[in-house]
Amino acid sequence: MDDWRSKPRTGRAKITEHSTEIRILLAEGKTNRQIYNLLTNKGLDISESQFNRHIKKIFRPHDKKSKSQL
Repeated sequence: MDDWRSKPRTGRAKITEHSTEIRILLAEGKTNRQIYNLLTNKGLDISESQFNRHIKKIFRPHDKKSKSQL
């Protein structure tokens, strides 16, 4: 059976290639946008929204705010 997707989903793999650098930049206090811009200049080719989703899931899994904190 053929794969139904027109493009394979490789965003997570692309992010994990840069995981060490991302962890360092997050520890330095860089924003997601600053990190995204830096990595896209180095050749990362995923959308910013996809990048943010993966950062939230992989590197900041416990940053969820409850509705009372918003």
